[in-house]
Amino acid sequence: MYQKLKGNLEYIKGKKPILIEYEDENSLPYLSAEYLRNNKIEKYVGKNTISIKYYCNNDDLLIIWDGSNSGEVFMGKTGILSSTMAKLKIKDNKYLNKYVYYFLKQNFGILNEKVTGATIPHLNRSVLENLSIYSADKSEQKGIVQVLDTMSEIIRLREECIKHAQDLIPALFQEMFGDSNNNVSNSKIVRFGECIELNPAKPNLANDFNVTFLGMKDVSENGQVDLSTTRTYEEVKKGFTNFENDDVLLAKITPCFENGKAAIVRNLTNGYGFGSTEFYVLRANQNIILPEYVYSIIKSFTFAISGRQKMTGAAGQKRLPKSYILNYKIPLPNLELQIQYAEKLNEINSYIQEQQEELKYANQMFQSLLHHAFTGELTRRAYGKD
Repeated sequence: MYQKLKGNLEYIKGKKPILIEYEDENSLPYLSAEYLRNNKIEKYVGKNTISIKYYCNNDDLLIIWDGSNSGEVFMGKTGILSSTMAKLKIKDNKYLNKYVYYFLKQNFGILNEKVTGATIPHLNRSVLENLSIYSADKSEQKGIVQVLDTMSEIIRLREECIKHAQDLIPALFQEMFGDSNNNVSNSKIVRFGECIELNPAKPNLANDFNVTFLGMKDVSENGQVDLSTTRTYEEVKKGFTNFENDDVLLAKITPCFENGKAAIVRNLTNGYGFGSTEFYVLRANQNIILPEYVYSIIKSFTFAISGRQKMTGAAGQKRLPKSYILNYKIPLPNLELQIQYAEKLNEINSYIQEQQEELKYANQMFQSLLHHAFTGELTRRAYGKD
């Protein structure tokens, strides 16, 4: 049995409060979508400056009402409701907040696709209210929530494992090498340009030769590369950046550089690739420096911070100049030490890849459970209910 949400919801739309930068005993966090999504508090609100009806706690059901992510739902936290969000209250406690949360999470695509408003998109209340929810009784709802909570926790733990493993990489690099200001390996300090070739010459290939193609979206901030697209050399020999196996790609344009888009490219189709002109290609002279070491240099905090200060161009189109890369000073340890580092790095990356595969499977399982939860199938299977 299904029932539309219309008539079962009450709304409290957020109101823009006076925001403050600091926290004290008379303030609460401002519950923006960014904070709820990433647990990152940006602003606070004075308790006495806004009505108590805008207060939220952990059991409240919140939804983004205005903006590009309209329809995204969160379980609340202690704080003050953001002006772009709304608090949903279930009339007569007919449904558990967490039960409706998972239902709306399943229907985010529908809600977000049907937003209205030309300048600032906002949630279409009619679309929300016309969603039909599976009318389970309270005990059945609790069972469904318990199963979905368990799967959500598995996903969270997988994500946490991946993050901790990724955090090991810069820590390992600093421990083994430091940087030009803290040269723990006592290595010779050289300019980057002495060890790499920047944007190497284009190869001479047959027009029907297949190569990998990488757009900016195909390289992640964590060094992962989507190699699924291939093109012929004739299609890419003009107007694209060329690279080969073992080259290191670095995004040079804002905000991709600031976000850390970079990767070592391997397993390219026939060993060659072409892609966005907004990539720099760093080809290591492997007699003195390894691609893993090059990659870790450009992913380091000091390289990123000083690089941001050197970017040139108009706002929104700033780019990292070649001179910054070529003149950047690095410690150059012996190859034996670099090989030790590369082996440890590859072990960590193998673990991360395994965890990412498990995470992918967990997310697929979660989506399947969501589907079955709101058709009644999950309850019938898990609890033997007819």
